[in-house]
Amino acid sequence: MKFDLDEDRLALTVEVFRLRQLNLYSGAGDQPTTIPGRSSKGLDVELAGRFSRALDGLVGLNFHRSSQVQIDPTGFSLDQLQADDDSVPARALRALIRARLPGSAEAGGTTFLSLAARARSHSMAQVADPFTYNMPLRLPGGAQFDFGVVRKQGPWELSATLFNALNRRLYATYADPNLVPLLPARHVRLALVWRP
Repeated sequence: MKFDLDEDRLALTVEVFRLRQLNLYSGAGDQPTTIPGRSSKGLDVELAGRFSRALDGLVGLNFHRSSQVQIDPTGFSLDQLQADDDSVPARALRALIRARLPGSAEAGGTTFLSLAARARSHSMAQVADPFTYNMPLRLPGGAQFDFGVVRKQGPWELSATLFNALNRRLYATYADPNLVPLLPARHVRLALVWRP
């Protein structure tokens, strides 16, 4: 559902979702049996608008809960066990502020500066290892900040974005001595777009 006021000057979007994935397991007589494998449900709320002629903003919140069905290893049939699945962060936040530089339209174009932030709660990850049993790794939550500049000139748009500007590289709690980064290092993306 979406509510907007004054031609999207202020817009509120609410999304409620439930997803289900079906997996196939071999049952008695090697006949495939379909049972629900994983399910996810959540709520996504986003508020966006124009605070002034030169300033736009967006704030989004996501609440997520997932579960998975496991087969009881002690039973002789497809006994289903419901378990929480923490591989997806339960909470996530995204925010964006975009400012239009004053006087940028005098040359026939418009220049924007943007600051984006993304934050998430912790999650769990299972490392696939066919030889040993590994306990799930607790991946800590964290935040990432991106800075960008966009120049629009007629049908052309040139943008430069600096991702992970603070260069925060988060790591798993029980990782190997080499450490496994959860966020990429600071990097830059350049894009040139033409819209007819």
